[in-house]
Amino acid sequence: MLFDHGKDISMEKEKKKGGVIGWLLLFLIFIAAGYLLKTQMMPGIGHETVIETHTLKSELVKISELATYQKEYRETIEKEKDGFFSQRYFATYDGVIKAGINMENVDVTVKEPEEKREKTVVDVTLPDAEILTHTDDNWEVVYEDGYQDKEIGDERNEIIKEEKKKVEKQFIEEGGLDKASEKAKEVIEDFIKSAYGENVIVTFNGEEAQK
Repeated sequence: MLFDHGKDISMEKEKKKGGVIGWLLLFLIFIAAGYLLKTQMMPGIGHETVIETHTLKSELVKISELATYQKEYRETIEKEKDGFFSQRYFATYDGVIKAGINMENVDVTVKEPEEKREKTVVDVTLPDAEILTHTDDNWEVVYEDGYQDKEIGDERNEIIKEEKKKVEKQFIEEGGLDKASEKAKEVIEDFIKSAYGENVIVTFNGEEAQK
C-alpha cells in the first residue's frame, strides 16, 4: 500500500516545521544575496541595473537546495521470508523523495532595455526536473509469529530497490516532477526580483511564469 497517510501524523508535523525553517532560511539567503548583488552591480543612485549572467548563475547554484520539492511517506510491505522455516512478515519504513532541477545546467539570458522606461528581461532556461534523492529509514519488521526486528536480512536491498521503483512511478504519475519544476520557478523568480528589484521581468524558456 503506497503512501500510507494514516500512519504518519508525526511526519506531517515535522514536515510543516521543516517547511517553516526552510522558508525562513530562504528569506535570509535572499536578503544576503540581494544586498551583495546590489552592492556589486548597482553602485549608486542613477546607475542602470546591470545583470551579469555568470554571477547570477553562480548565485542560483547556491540556492538549489531550496528549489526542490519533496514527498514524505510511510510504506508497509508484506513479504514471505525464504528459508527452512519460511513465514510472512510486514516491514514498515519511512521514505523521502526529493525532486528538483540541476542548477548547474540552468542557462540565463539577459536582455537589457533599449529605453530607460522599459524593464530588463531575464530569461531562465530550465532543464527537466528529476528525482534527486530517495532515502529510506526507520525500518520496523513484524513476523506473523509476533517476532519483531529492525532488519529483514540479506534480501533487504533487493526489496527496497523494487519498492522504490513503485513509489517513484506513483510519485511521477501524481505530478511530483511538475511540482518540482514549479517550485524551482517560484524560488528563482523570487530570488532574482529580491536581488534586482521589481524592475525586472523573469521568464522561463521564453514565457512568463503562471501565477
